[in-house]
Amino acid sequence: MRKSNSVVDTRQEFASGTVQERDNAKSNSLNGSINLEWTVFDGFAMFVGYDKVKELSELGKLNTRMTLENLASRIATEYYNLIRQIQLINSLHYGLKLSKERLAIASEKYKIGSFSRLEYLQAQGDFNADSSRYLRQEETVNASKILLSKTLAYNLNIPKTWQDTILINKDLDIELLLKKTLDNNTGLLIANQSKLLSELDIKLIRSRYYPSLSLNSGFNYTNSESQSGFLLSNQTTGWTYGASLTFNIFNRFDNHRQIRNARIENENRELELQNLKQEITNELNQIWNVYTSSLRVLSLETSNLEWARENLDIAMTKYRLGSLAGIEMREIQKNYLDASSRYIEARYLAKIAEINLKQISGEIQDYF
Repeated sequence: MRKSNSVVDTRQEFASGTVQERDNAKSNSLNGSINLEWTVFDGFAMFVGYDKVKELSELGKLNTRMTLENLASRIATEYYNLIRQIQLINSLHYGLKLSKERLAIASEKYKIGSFSRLEYLQAQGDFNADSSRYLRQEETVNASKILLSKTLAYNLNIPKTWQDTILINKDLDIELLLKKTLDNNTGLLIANQSKLLSELDIKLIRSRYYPSLSLNSGFNYTNSESQSGFLLSNQTTGWTYGASLTFNIFNRFDNHRQIRNARIENENRELELQNLKQEITNELNQIWNVYTSSLRVLSLETSNLEWARENLDIAMTKYRLGSLAGIEMREIQKNYLDASSRYIEARYLAKIAEINLKQISGEIQDYF
């Protein structure tokens, strides 16, 4: 919309010889228009652009998914590490209980002359050492709780009951895991999405080779008034419409160059995708080897722990009866604690391998 005003001095001489003069003649005009243009065809660029927006949205979702998967893996790892530390402190607590009983037996028998002072001092020293180990493990448990609470934004002042066991899924299958990994691994999905976007870039450049067809329509309004001239006022209104066909013939070489570069980029994306597939497959096999090896070690350490516990029970009975020396009792007790520690560690490592297998195959959400 546009409005203009003017004040002029005019002198007009007509063919009839008549002369008309006017000073300070006023005139004004008002112009307005509404125009609409609709691109009917642009070489399929609008469709490619729409597809690209959808794929970019999907890429954003995949990046968010990867962030959440990494967070889930970290939470699961920290959680089972806390369970491991709790199991270790429970084992140390049992060992401390045995050392306390051994000290009480040694103290009583030292008083009645059945044990030497050396035997009593050894029992006292072992009890103190076990107490120190227990206190240090308490610090480790508390540190693990703090770390997990920060990750989960959990208030430590709220009472919380933690599990005391780590359950292992022993039924995983490598062939099924490989298929799920190639189909669902988030890193591979992101790489594939990037390749798809590079293909759309090629299509977008190719659309420039086609002509562009547009339809246009408009409404115009004009009104003018003047104190001089033939017409004192003039008003026009009306519709306009038409179509335009454009075709750029001067940038074909530039389009060729851009398509060539886009194809190179697409080939690079394909190479990156294939390399990533190989890397992830190798990583899956490595994690699988750790998982199966950890299960074998866990089976062995389970048997070792059972034997060590039975040996400890027999030794403690003999020690109470006075038929086993304190130094031998201590050695058997240490063997049991070492076997318990190895068992807990083997179970934890097997669980971590299981978590890593779930993450690489895109199934880490199973834990939540």
